[in-house]
Amino acid sequence: MGPYFEAQNARLDSMELTIRHLQQRNEIFEDGLASIRSTLVESSRVMSARNLDIPAEANSQTRPSNSSDATNEQYDNSNASSNATTYLLALHESLREEVGQLSHAITDLDARASMAIMNECLRLKEDMAHTNAAVSSIRMQVQWLMNPRIHQGQRTGVRTNSSNNGNETRSGQLGSSASGPSNATAPSPGFLRPRRLSDSGREGTKL
Repeated sequence: MGPYFEAQNARLDSMELTIRHLQQRNEIFEDGLASIRSTLVESSRVMSARNLDIPAEANSQTRPSNSSDATNEQYDNSNASSNATTYLLALHESLREEVGQLSHAITDLDARASMAIMNECLRLKEDMAHTNAAVSSIRMQVQWLMNPRIHQGQRTGVRTNSSNNGNETRSGQLGSSASGPSNATAPSPGFLRPRRLSDSGREGTKL
């Protein structure tokens, strides 16, 4: 989207430059039209003043020829001024239409660019949301995979501690059992007393 936005910005800049040039030309044409109108007004005033300065006798003598020439000149001047004004007015209207079209095109391009930027921002936000969801799921999976290892390590530690304690208790029991039988096998003097011969003789006589 970057090159597209750059191209749109370049087009907007070029259109703004053309609008400025057209506005300058329009101002120049308006100034020219105003100057032409002022010159026409001044020429009409000069012509009217000249006509008033002519003596009445000369006017009476040369009225047919002067009147015809004056009417022809006035007609030519009016035709030329009307042609110039119509041309300038038509040019002014065409320039105004072009400026209006360019302004509409610029507003349309601006709206399209803003919509494209908004859509791109929404797409980027959705992508970021999907990325965050994927990262959170991966984190949960990693924790789920690491928890058995952690518990296994804890269990192995407990087993090693219990085995050490069992070995200690067994060694203590073996020591006590070894001392017990030695005491038990010692012969007592009562049980090992020998029998008397007189007793055996007495038993034989009785029989």
